[in-house]
Amino acid sequence: MKRSIATLAVVLALSLSAACSRDTPDALGTLERDRITLPAPAAERIVAIDVREGQAVRAGERVMQLEPDRTGARLQALQAQARQ
Repeated sequence: MKRSIATLAVVLALSLSAACSRDTPDALGTLERDRITLPAPAAERIVAIDVREGQAVRAGERVMQLEPDRTGARLQALQAQARQ
């Protein structure tokens, strides 16, 4: 009885270790997106786009220019309020 339990345990351990040893397949490729969302620091109208489709950009690089009318007016109001 003890021998059959030991044999069963060895067979089970070998089966589990064989199932765990499978390597995950490697895959190489390129992911493409049709659209991305860019968060803007303020809700302003876009006045210029500084990059072309497919152009590589680095983190922190400017990709568009916003019209600063609303935020500029808000900044001036806050500066005037701070001076008082």
